[in-house]
Amino acid sequence: MFTYLNIRKISRVQDWWGYKLSLFLAIAYATMLIINVNFFQIGYWVLILLTSLIIGAAYVSIINDITDIKHDHAAGKSNYMANLSLSTRLALAAFCVITGGIFMCAFYSDKISLCLYIMSWVAFSLYSIPPVRLKTKGIWGVFADACGAHLFPSCLIIASLYHFMAKPVNWLWFTTVAIWALMLGLRGILSHQFDDRQKDIAAGVNTYASKIEPNSFKIKAKLLIIIELAALALMLIIIKNAFITAFLLLYVSYALLRYRLYKTRVIIIILNEKKNYRVLMNEYYQVFFPISVLLYIAIHQPYGWILLLLHIIVFHKIMYLTFNEVFTINTFRRFIQYIK
Repeated sequence: MFTYLNIRKISRVQDWWGYKLSLFLAIAYATMLIINVNFFQIGYWVLILLTSLIIGAAYVSIINDITDIKHDHAAGKSNYMANLSLSTRLALAAFCVITGGIFMCAFYSDKISLCLYIMSWVAFSLYSIPPVRLKTKGIWGVFADACGAHLFPSCLIIASLYHFMAKPVNWLWFTTVAIWALMLGLRGILSHQFDDRQKDIAAGVNTYASKIEPNSFKIKAKLLIIIELAALALMLIIIKNAFITAFLLLYVSYALLRYRLYKTRVIIIILNEKKNYRVLMNEYYQVFFPISVLLYIAIHQPYGWILLLLHIIVFHKIMYLTFNEVFTINTFRRFIQYIK
């Protein structure tokens, strides 16, 4: 039997639970505001969407680890799948595919959502599974991961919520979020590939990052973040909420404070960085953005505080990791010294 710990290792929950699901929920919360619907009218469908994405994330982790066993061994990386029998590996992958198929049936009446959900599975299958294995096909692998991990799921949430409420899709919101999600997804997979670059080179895995020098990518990295921030600005304009926008300024202030006190830099993409850093905007998307929307909902919707409390409980770990460096006695002392 699989224990809770085994399931966590197999699905690599720590790699995506707080870092991606909180972000997807933020898109759902913001879409609810734009549609002008109370969460408790639509909450169970948001839960269905979230569960469908969890199954997809587990499939991604399982299939990626299965296809990476040989290369991870060569690179000296740990791979939990290597400890399991072939039949167990196939059974785990089959379970995810069958469960994903059930969710596809749930989306059947909504052709846009169905296509987006299927495309997310296809993108990651093509990314990992030979003989296609886009992971080793340079820029194609980068786009496949970005689409499967961020673009398709974000668009799925928007399309499905509009369909559930029987309202026409706000295509400006849909398109803007799609551009933002693609840029964020590209930065995410590129950070991962550059972080693993030396190990991938040693193992002979020809990812996009393994074929280029990190310093040569700095201009392209700046272009990605410019497009992403422009899309984010338009998203906030569409939301039309000064309270939510103010939390972006709060994030910037927090990042500056942390730099002043601890010299914690913000970087666009991990390019073999070894010093104290945080990836630009990640904490805003994972913490500040969803909390700002939830606080507004808690103030203006009946029982909205319940949703805020549930979100904090579920994603408390990512919040702790965001603020634990600053909210300490040592920080208070440094701050007093700084203002003196």
